[in-house]
Amino acid sequence: MHSHLYLLAKRSGRLARSAGLVVCILFACLIIRGAELPADLVVLNAKLVTVNNEFSILEAAAIREGRFVAAGSNSDIKKLIGERTRVMDVHGKTVIPGLIESHVHALGVARDEAVQPFIQLSSVPEIQQWVREQARKTPAGEWIQIPRIDLTRLQEGRLPTRFELDVLDHPVVFNWQYGSRQIQVLNTAALRAANITRDTPAPAGGKAKLLKDAHGELTGVLENPGALTSRFLKTKPISDEAFLTALKKVHQSYNRIGITSIKHFIGLADWSKGGLKVAINSDHMFGIDPNKSLNPFNPFLAMYVAVTRKTESGRVIGPEQKISRAQALRMATINAAYLSFDEKRKGSIEVGKLGDFAVLSDDLLTCEPERIKAIESLATLVGGKLVHEAALR
Repeated sequence: MHSHLYLLAKRSGRLARSAGLVVCILFACLIIRGAELPADLVVLNAKLVTVNNEFSILEAAAIREGRFVAAGSNSDIKKLIGERTRVMDVHGKTVIPGLIESHVHALGVARDEAVQPFIQLSSVPEIQQWVREQARKTPAGEWIQIPRIDLTRLQEGRLPTRFELDVLDHPVVFNWQYGSRQIQVLNTAALRAANITRDTPAPAGGKAKLLKDAHGELTGVLENPGALTSRFLKTKPISDEAFLTALKKVHQSYNRIGITSIKHFIGLADWSKGGLKVAINSDHMFGIDPNKSLNPFNPFLAMYVAVTRKTESGRVIGPEQKISRAQALRMATINAAYLSFDEKRKGSIEVGKLGDFAVLSDDLLTCEPERIKAIESLATLVGGKLVHEAALR
């Protein structure tokens, strides 16, 4: 090509044209070299699950300036290694696109963590012990709010009673919310502080209820109590610095399990069969432990449930709604990206997309089903930058 252009220039006898062609040749060379510039980071010796249309499984990938520039064999990707390229040899580990959590409340989680770190209480005795511990550092007369608990996580499978919360003289309130329905259980001191008696009428509107026993006495259970208790349950103020510190911890907790993108809610088997793109999400609300928060936001736990349909107790619910592991992974990556019109930017490992990926501790596609929920991210990268790293074992 170069010699042909040179002969053309020679025949013309025009210096300017020759110079112009030389510039074109040089420019063409720069374009070719630009396509083969060293990568900033390469991943080698991986089981790289691309989640592209073909669900291709490759060996290696390269990232430059935050985006994938190549994916293929080890030999192909090694050509893009330069003096400053970071090389990640993952020794056969599974690599997947960065996971996308499509329903979280990260700002609320951070605010609540800054005020009172979440703890998952699993039984009435644990609730009682927690109340005793809080009472030691809570001024007399100040209300103690029990961390929000999903009833399905309590061993008793029911609300605590008013009298079970009468462990001390402090006003104590248990909160439970399902959709737009809010349930509170007040102990005797809280009912007294709020001046709620057996003769107190329910607030107007028809949604509030004050439950009573067979003798007409208050059980302490209030449904949608509104102004009856809201003035006693005000959120404590926090500084901007404390909020931002807590928010950083929340984001770090996501990165530790391979999550690289979050969304503040958009949004299995029957839907997929109907041709709809379905995403797996957690509705994360409180706490920063992936497995013990409300709700747990561990994507591998979510995928385990979607694949096995098992509850924490081992019961299988709706076995006909089981999906494959590949479907579950799509729901946590490319489908979640699709829901926010981001499928051309992320959600799979393809040239031109953001360099988001996670190196896994186990093979999501072939490990024993019970091991899916125990999978961890050994390394999480966002735009090619390492945001979490554990020992590659």
